[in-house]
Amino acid sequence: MKRLSLILLVLCSFSFAFGQEKADSLRLDSAMESYQNYDFERVIKLLKTQNEPSFEAWRILAKAYQKVGQLEEAKTAYLEAYEIDSQSVSVRNELAVCLLNLGDDQAAIKLYQELIEEQPKNAFYQRKLALIYDAQKEVIPAVLAYTKALELNPADLASAVNLSALYHKLQQYKAADSLIEHYLSTYPNNPNLLKAALKTAYKLRAYQKVTDLAEQLFAASDSSLISQKIAGIAYFHEKEYEKAIQLIENVIAVDRDSEILHYYLGLSYRELGEGKKATALLEKAIDLGVSENLGNYYLQLAVSFEEQENYPEAIKAYQVAYKSTKDKVILYHLARSYDRYYKDKSIALSYYEKYLEEEDTANQFLQNYSKHRIEELKVARHFELDSLN
Repeated sequence: MKRLSLILLVLCSFSFAFGQEKADSLRLDSAMESYQNYDFERVIKLLKTQNEPSFEAWRILAKAYQKVGQLEEAKTAYLEAYEIDSQSVSVRNELAVCLLNLGDDQAAIKLYQELIEEQPKNAFYQRKLALIYDAQKEVIPAVLAYTKALELNPADLASAVNLSALYHKLQQYKAADSLIEHYLSTYPNNPNLLKAALKTAYKLRAYQKVTDLAEQLFAASDSSLISQKIAGIAYFHEKEYEKAIQLIENVIAVDRDSEILHYYLGLSYRELGEGKKATALLEKAIDLGVSENLGNYYLQLAVSFEEQENYPEAIKAYQVAYKSTKDKVILYHLARSYDRYYKDKSIALSYYEKYLEEEDTANQFLQNYSKHRIEELKVARHFELDSLN
């Protein structure tokens, strides 16, 4: 009798376990169907109460949690799946994404490095590493990872563009130019490559190339503000002032607080002979100015005042510019402005002499003129003294 009871107990236990396993299997099938239908809440409801979830159940549950933004729960479920099968490529990739979303970059990096050791020729993992380092502003590791990704997958245009941007941060503009030109030879109309080439040409001061690239972008209806800004400044340097004004004014209509744009717009109007408008724009650049270029803004404002023969204002602006930049040529301009406006030539003489003391060998004409003018002023002062006797 006891033996029969034991047999019945075993059979009941087996039947219960089999029934539970069958129920879990049906629940998993239903959950996978719900996942395919984007009903992630139902997936969670079906799977989170399982007694002994399988590897696949944990993985589907983790993915569902991630889809609805429950990242900590997703991480827990992924780690359960990882405990069952730590070699699963899918789970490690998905867990890495989850960790990145949680801000645990180092744990994600560790997973990708493990995957790279297993699949050293997989460009995808190198690119993922590069993107993480790039986001962390770890420039050198990012450069190395992007470079490796491109070695493994030369057609990866996104990595090429990102690498060129990192070359900019390292001020390696020729390397950036070489890289982008290589890809443009194969993909000459790719807008991202063209924009990268535009920025690089600007840094290299290849302004004709900048305007050519800009026209290509504009023809393709790609007229972003950054492209118009760069092209506008390039047109100024190419002495195409009307084109520069048109583009820069387009950008200023949106970006009203750009000191550099007001500066170049002012210079462009000055070149077209509109002195008052130029002066107002240069003053605006100074009002907005917080950069190291502020001294140069004052210098150009002073030049505009001088061209309008407003010497008192020119002198004030030159003095601020000199205080900021210590540019020796400004001493000459101060001397000339004092010389032209004031009858008393003593201050002008003093500035001419200070300028000569700087030994500005790069501007021999200005040096020679200063020497000549000093002699004239000293002779004139001598005759003035004689006439008083």
